[in-house]
Amino acid sequence: YLGSNFFEKTNIIIIAKHQSFTLENKEFKASKEVDSPIYFELMIIPSESYEKVVLTESQDVSIKAKGTVTFYNEYSTKAQTISINSFISDSAGKTYKTNKAISIPGYKTQNGKIIPGQVGVGVTAFLSGSSYNGNPTDFTINAFKNTPKFKKIYAKAKTPMTGGAESLTYKLGTEDKGKLESYASSALKNTLLKKVSAQIPNGYILYPSATSYTYEVDQTILSPTPNTRVKITGTLFAVIIDRDGLSRSITNELLPGLTDSEYREIEVKGLENLAFDFVNPNESITKDTTEVKFRLKGTLDAVWHPDVEALKRALVSIPKSKVQEVFSRDKGILDAHVKMFPIWQSYLPADTSKLHVIVK
Repeated sequence: YLGSNFFEKTNIIIIAKHQSFTLENKEFKASKEVDSPIYFELMIIPSESYEKVVLTESQDVSIKAKGTVTFYNEYSTKAQTISINSFISDSAGKTYKTNKAISIPGYKTQNGKIIPGQVGVGVTAFLSGSSYNGNPTDFTINAFKNTPKFKKIYAKAKTPMTGGAESLTYKLGTEDKGKLESYASSALKNTLLKKVSAQIPNGYILYPSATSYTYEVDQTILSPTPNTRVKITGTLFAVIIDRDGLSRSITNELLPGLTDSEYREIEVKGLENLAFDFVNPNESITKDTTEVKFRLKGTLDAVWHPDVEALKRALVSIPKSKVQEVFSRDKGILDAHVKMFPIWQSYLPADTSKLHVIVK
């Protein structure tokens, strides 16, 4: 008797429940509200690249350089008016015209120091050509030459002068644009999708179609040679969905009425393989999106994982005749078999270490 107690053990073979389900375009809703049943985050991946291209169209251009300057008034405490198309000159003698009339505020005095009034305005080169492109710094007002205002009212560059051209220039043609847009809409999008996929945090799912993508090809490109690079910008907006919330919502749809304890035993497999579509086929995801409605389609497997430790505690010291009653209380157990040693034992061991549970 003592020997049988020492060597006693019980092997319990459990066949866990397994069930397959099919979703047929079932609708769900995800929200950015943290306490919502299905929570989602938004990932925004921007991109800027320059693609090599051989431009196929050309034109004779005559374009004047443009930029922005800031006018200063150290002449008077009263505002000074500069009319539209007023001429100003840089230190190299190149002339520009103001794009609009301005009023420069009068200067102020602070601790005996003059603080000049100032205002910005766009200017355009007097002549066409690339020779006006550059970074001039100081400007004088031609109309004030030989007057007291000449050194007291002046301008300084706020931006470089750019865009001037006068020659045979190559531009983006219809064929060139088509090639670049084809790249932007496919290869660049796939690159961004791979980038966002590599950054998905644990516990979230990204469906490739749960995205919005925008891109822009710089169509203002003008090049002195056919071989150039064109700027392409793209932005991918991706909805990443909380796995636990999605799994719980799907499980509640497929198996209504589950208790919390039974739900904790269920593992839903195949979530990543479902087909995802927005309910609104024209859905556009932006940084301000707070809610999305979507459909899921595909096959899922629900696998139950019975709580082995809880089972052991429920089985210790009970009569062999009551074992099936314990198993029946766990809905995750499809079938179970008990093998006891010695075979004449009528009660299960009182020590959980002698209960060996194998789940299949």
